[in-house]
Amino acid sequence: MTLTMMHKTNINQSHLLALYQTMHEHDDHIQANKLVDLYKKQMDKELIISFSGHFSAGKSSMINALLGRDILPNSPIPTSANIVKLTSGEGYVRVYFKHDAPIQYNEPYDIEAVKDFCMNKDTIKRLDISTSTDVIPDQCAIVDTPGIDAADDADRIMTESSLHVVDILFYVMDYNHVQSEVNLQFLKKMEQMKIPYYVIINQIDKHDEKELPFSIFQQKVEQTFSHWGLTPEDIYYSSLYDFTLSTNQFTHIKNKIKDLFVQGYRTHSRLDEAVQQIIDDHKEFLKDQAEEAILQIGHIDESTVDIEQKLENVEIQLQTLEENLLNFKQSFQNQVNQTLKNAYMMPRDIRDLAKLFLESQQKDFKIGFFGAKKKTEIEKKRRLEQFLTALQKSVESNVQWILRDKLLTLLKENELNDHQLMTHIQQLTVTLTKADIIDSIHPGAQLNGQYVLNYTENISQEIKRTFKSKTNDLLSQILAFYEDKTNDQRTQLIKEREKLILIKQQAIKKESISESTDDAFEKINSQLQSPQFTKDTKAVVEKMIVKRNQVVIETLKSKNLTEKRTVEIRSGEEEVDNGSYTIDYIMPYVKQTLETVKDIHGVEQIVADIRRKRERLENRELTIALFGAFSAGKSSLINALIGKDLMPSSPNPTTAVINRINPVTQDVAHETGIVHLKDETWLYHDLFEIVKRFSPPNTDQFAELLSWAKNEEIYKKNALNKMYQAYLVALIDGYDDMKEIIGKKLTITINEFKDYAVDEKKAAYVKAIDLFYDCEMTRQGITLVDTPGADSMNARHTDVSFDYIKYADAILYVTYYNHALSRADKDFLMQLGRVKESFERDKMFFVVNASDLAKDEDELTLVLDYVNDQLIQLGVRFPRIYPISSKQSLQDKMKGLTLNKQMSHFEHDFYQFINEDLSSIMIESLIYDINRIEQSIQAYIHTLQLDETEKERFKEKLNNSQKQIITFLNEFDTTTYKEQIRDRVDKQLYYLRERMAIRFHDMFKDYFNPTTITKSGKDGMRQLKQCTEQLLDYVGYELLQEVRAVGLRVEKTLNDLIVEVDQKMKSKIRSIDQSLTMSELEIGDFETPIFQQAFNDLSLSRFKKVLARYRGTKAFFVDNEREQMRDSMFTIIEPEIEAYTALIKQIMATSYEEQWLNVLDTVKEKMKDEVHLYIKQQLEVMEDTNDLPIYIDVSERMTQILRSIDQKEKKQ
Repeated sequence: MTLTMMHKTNINQSHLLALYQTMHEHDDHIQANKLVDLYKKQMDKELIISFSGHFSAGKSSMINALLGRDILPNSPIPTSANIVKLTSGEGYVRVYFKHDAPIQYNEPYDIEAVKDFCMNKDTIKRLDISTSTDVIPDQCAIVDTPGIDAADDADRIMTESSLHVVDILFYVMDYNHVQSEVNLQFLKKMEQMKIPYYVIINQIDKHDEKELPFSIFQQKVEQTFSHWGLTPEDIYYSSLYDFTLSTNQFTHIKNKIKDLFVQGYRTHSRLDEAVQQIIDDHKEFLKDQAEEAILQIGHIDESTVDIEQKLENVEIQLQTLEENLLNFKQSFQNQVNQTLKNAYMMPRDIRDLAKLFLESQQKDFKIGFFGAKKKTEIEKKRRLEQFLTALQKSVESNVQWILRDKLLTLLKENELNDHQLMTHIQQLTVTLTKADIIDSIHPGAQLNGQYVLNYTENISQEIKRTFKSKTNDLLSQILAFYEDKTNDQRTQLIKEREKLILIKQQAIKKESISESTDDAFEKINSQLQSPQFTKDTKAVVEKMIVKRNQVVIETLKSKNLTEKRTVEIRSGEEEVDNGSYTIDYIMPYVKQTLETVKDIHGVEQIVADIRRKRERLENRELTIALFGAFSAGKSSLINALIGKDLMPSSPNPTTAVINRINPVTQDVAHETGIVHLKDETWLYHDLFEIVKRFSPPNTDQFAELLSWAKNEEIYKKNALNKMYQAYLVALIDGYDDMKEIIGKKLTITINEFKDYAVDEKKAAYVKAIDLFYDCEMTRQGITLVDTPGADSMNARHTDVSFDYIKYADAILYVTYYNHALSRADKDFLMQLGRVKESFERDKMFFVVNASDLAKDEDELTLVLDYVNDQLIQLGVRFPRIYPISSKQSLQDKMKGLTLNKQMSHFEHDFYQFINEDLSSIMIESLIYDINRIEQSIQAYIHTLQLDETEKERFKEKLNNSQKQIITFLNEFDTTTYKEQIRDRVDKQLYYLRERMAIRFHDMFKDYFNPTTITKSGKDGMRQLKQCTEQLLDYVGYELLQEVRAVGLRVEKTLNDLIVEVDQKMKSKIRSIDQSLTMSELEIGDFETPIFQQAFNDLSLSRFKKVLARYRGTKAFFVDNEREQMRDSMFTIIEPEIEAYTALIKQIMATSYEEQWLNVLDTVKEKMKDEVHLYIKQQLEVMEDTNDLPIYIDVSERMTQILRSIDQKEKKQ
């Protein structure tokens, strides 16, 4: 973008009032209030220039220098906590509080109190400072903002909230942090908001022309901006410490700001752009509101028409069910009625039988004369049975069988295939009885043809009624079965109908919301075309402006100042006289001892121990690991320590490699380098971790995966952070040159060292570089390790940092004076805090580099105080903190000058630690062995002076002692100690789970906050998923770090237990034979098991229901939904932590118990060997009494050596 000269705005006050009225009606008070700010700004015709940037980059100092007055607080630690507006004319300080009315302090006032206000963000939201002297022209203002990389995200939000009134922005960067992603992301936002901006790269006095030509540095800056698509109006390079630098453009900056002030509001006002941004933000507000309302309604994919069609289908299905039931009932009844209607049960032959039966029932019916009564009864019975039997058959054939067939057919046709129902139909019958026949006779009726017809008809009807009744019962059963059968379907359809009715209502509401949002958009757009507002709106806005200027005037006295803390900064634990001997002091006595006993029999093993320990002291191999964030000054500190400008500074934090400065060897000459290149597996792992969220192909080949990433242009994906983008570009660009040497070792010269260390295309493929260099430090056996920055690609490689923390003899943690303990330091320092107490001695030194930037001792103390407090908060107790200037120290050494006091003090303490503290244990062990020799000689003299009888008794005693000791060692019970190991593991993992439960609150907040969750609807859901993935990765990694720290603490317990057991066994051995002196215990490092990061297999789908509750940003942050989501997530994560630590417990218990028992067995076997040797030597010495004078002489000389060691003044 370019500043448009003679810019003419299209927006006027009417637009601002109309838009304010509309946005106020829409309840968007944030954007409405911004319009009030612009209304006031437009009234005043005020040009506002804002200064923003990385915290401690020098924004406030730059403003003070430009104005020529010390108005704003400036410090290497975060200072400006509020937005401060500077103008000239009236002479006051106006303080706007968050909850109270503003207060104005007129000149003269205490400038220190004003600075204190600038740093107070708890109760104050902004300050206006107007100087009585004309340092800023009329209708112009300068705004200072909080650093955007300060520890609190609220500072960045505060800065961004003031951008709507900014016409021009000056962004101040620290020389060493141009490539900070926070800087570049902020500038990217300025591009999007169309805010003209200038970049000031401050503190260029740090630049070393020998290390990197300034022109190349400028090119790299421009390349970085180009890669990010940034187009500043101009880039300035400045220093407020050295105005003599030819590259210092401070004067240009001053002149540019003067020109901008002269051109003023009419030239540079960006009212149109600011209003458009506010409108865009307001539309986002409306969209968010609509999406939140829609989310509360529920997710609906279909249109109202589709829903109505589905609802109609459901209604048809329900109606069909009811119709099917009615149709079946009708068919059933029709079949029954039709069958009964057509049933002809009384044909002529049956009617004839009926007639005969009726005749037999007449009163005058009689058969024969003799025995007539009996014959008559027999005949009556015969006729009844004939009629009944014939009629029953007729019913069965003409009704019963037909009806059964028809009803069974009907069931099958309607798929009512129920066995019980079919059985009931098949059992459908009407059984006639004699009573049925007899009871149907009409008493007194005259027997004739008509009566017979009537009688048979009556019986037929009665039979039909009986069938009708029974089929009705059957029908009821069938209908009940039908309803049961279709009940689930009916119930489901009814539920579906209710659901669709609700969805239809919701769809109507959704369409209504969308229409309302469209109407709101249209209203905003129409206000731009034809602004409409009421008189009340103008009155309200002007009243708000008047109210803002209503202040309480007070006198600012010193009592308003916040009391300053006075904290004594300790450079570590208090120094005490540990009475330690130095290597140089003890070595002559070691030599004298070896010379004295060189021909003495019986002390050969002790002499071998002394020679081995002397060799280790004289040829020590020490590793000093340097840690710190990118550009903290690790490489420059190494240069200062070795006194040569050797280590290059990497311009790119993403591809920083491990550089080791090693002592030269017989095989590797001075200034030779060995480059260790990453292998295919390492590179594949790096690349896969970057691209795994973009659905990479199913391959385990690095080349194939890289080719896919290149073709798909993954490095351009916005979802990929810039560090990964840059690393991916470096891999792609360097592949053709590096592919043939992947996984190999290269021998290089010192002149080639820089290419592999800092050239991104090569460095991306490099794991580590060993440079062999002969200097005073490396001659002491010291290897210096420059580790990757805490914020680099290599920082997370599983074992790199952990191994150096564990095995390094000393750790130097470097932080930069102007950015002391930034975010990138936090996680690593927490890890140091976790393990610090696990080491036998405190081996950590904390270096605040570039202390020469301090303007005075008070500021230096302030920074050291800040670092001390931050380290304690991160769990690092009693830190040793040293301010140094590696740049100044290197110059002192290279020019042969007296080393500055700060570096001298650091090196004194550091080398004392290296040469005395680290050697003290070995030296004390040597002295112990010298004592052992003297005691052994005394024992041999005593033995040689025994007579033969005493010697025999002594031999017997020796043999008994040997048996007792061996038996004791063999039977030594380790059960209690194994239980202690398991208990230690249990307790440590329990405390780990407790810490993770407590820390999860802050972890969640770091990833789910207003800066990461900004959208609602689908976009918001994507953000939630991304944040969840990042949170799970971070929590899993922190669990791994915690577990490793637990491992070190358990290993310390193992070490302590071995020492305890060793002392107990030696005490018992001494009680058996006081003359027997055992060698000192020597324990190597326990091996930490390999642990995997937690949650590698934890699927994001487990959190689907939790994330689905998201209803938008307002509900999430205002209505406590974030806390509910946090708790719900932890409910899922907690069992995973339990499972992970259970696995770790098993791994630790198995590994550490096995290792401890192995070490114990080794200790016991060594003791047995020493006992055997002691007995053997005693017996051998006993045989030759001629050696007695020699032993007495040696004893006297050894006594003198020990007396000299004790009487010699120790190193204080």
